[in-house]
Amino acid sequence: MHPRPVYIIAAAHGDKRSVMAASWVMPVSEEPPRLALAIDTESYTYGLIRESRYFSVNILFADALDMIWRAGTISGHDVEDKPSAVGLDLIMSDYAPIVRGAAAAIVSRVWKTISLGDTDLVIGDVLKAELFREDVFDKRYGWRPGKATIPMHLAAKGFVLPGKLVIAK
Repeated sequence: MHPRPVYIIAAAHGDKRSVMAASWVMPVSEEPPRLALAIDTESYTYGLIRESRYFSVNILFADALDMIWRAGTISGHDVEDKPSAVGLDLIMSDYAPIVRGAAAAIVSRVWKTISLGDTDLVIGDVLKAELFREDVFDKRYGWRPGKATIPMHLAAKGFVLPGKLVIAK
């Protein structure tokens, strides 16, 4: 089921903050706007989400690929300041941190959690969606291929990038 777009999930509680790479992310409702992410129950970032009830989904491009890779391979349990350790800078929005320099960010509040075994499905009410890079977004089709180089995780260190728009007949 690869490749899939990979995002940076950010969360904070008190003076703790963390990020993680995630590709199991999807919209699940338009009214009300909701998204879901499947997340390992042992994840440090998920612990902060459980405590605060808020998180952000950050869309970064291929120029941040090494930071995205590190965010997916370094555990917040092992480093004191994971965002800095992977090279990401967080800024607080009203509810959850967002990644400085992200093309877009979606801030959500946990609505429901479903236990699935080693992962939980976290469904969030979208509180705010911000586009920071209007030059790479088309109101009709969304992200502009070739400009919005959202990495898609293929396997291990392998990623592919979207580069062509094909319109169905």
